[in-house]
Amino acid sequence: MRYRIGEMAEFFGMSKEGVRFLERQGVIHAMRDEKNGYRYFPREEITSLKQIRRYQSLGFSLEEAQQMVCDTPREEIAARLSQKQEELARKAQQIQTMQKQLALQQEAVRHLLDCEQRIWEGERPEMYFFPRVPDEASGTTAKEKEAIARAREEEKQWILAAPPCVLGAMHLAADGSGRRARGSIVRAQSAREVGLAISERVIHLPPCFCVCGVVDAPLYQEPDLAPLLDYGRAKGWSLSGDVYGVLWMTYCDEAGDRWGIHEMYVPMGKKCRNDLTVK
Repeated sequence: MRYRIGEMAEFFGMSKEGVRFLERQGVIHAMRDEKNGYRYFPREEITSLKQIRRYQSLGFSLEEAQQMVCDTPREEIAARLSQKQEELARKAQQIQTMQKQLALQQEAVRHLLDCEQRIWEGERPEMYFFPRVPDEASGTTAKEKEAIARAREEEKQWILAAPPCVLGAMHLAADGSGRRARGSIVRAQSAREVGLAISERVIHLPPCFCVCGVVDAPLYQEPDLAPLLDYGRAKGWSLSGDVYGVLWMTYCDEAGDRWGIHEMYVPMGKKCRNDLTVK
């Protein structure tokens, strides 16, 4: 029994191009009938492709499935199945983590987009801030370049730890120096859950009372903190520490310009100088 390419495609629910791709990859092989010039796939190729498709349904890639059918010794089959089962278990755990973080992100989005009160009083949770690492070319000595390279390796770990680590964050100094920094931020509890290493480069942010607010601002521009500062001053409070903010999401306005939605934490107290401001 033999099958033409259209029959193969229909048999396995594939397109003709999909069958041709498998043939180019050497997964299946056609034979040409010298009498009519048509190319056919013998029954043996159907059996091989059935087995390959079965392994694919179990999570094996096309290449892995082909190896299982064509190149795997008898004594290695059980081990490879166990390896795939372990791999799928890890992926399942990763999916559970992603689902949890997606739920948190949805909660944050609903809070930021739907909240009627754009400014409120509350406690900033314990967090860690990782300042953005400068370009390696900014180092002037071999020692400085080496330190930057180490910091960049550490920064990669924060990037890999997303989404618990929010990769868009800012730090505004409250001492009037105008110091600003951008970087990544993560709640301390989340950092512990993902096993994120905390080095000396990381800034620890203990819980503190803040005037908090949702602020929209053009992307790459700093949010306007005046409404939050005015809110605190109306209560008789003064700025009592550096300001941190989290860039939760971006969007495009009707003109096509990109904006960011920030959640800002402005520390406030009653015993600080009244002339402290963030510009």
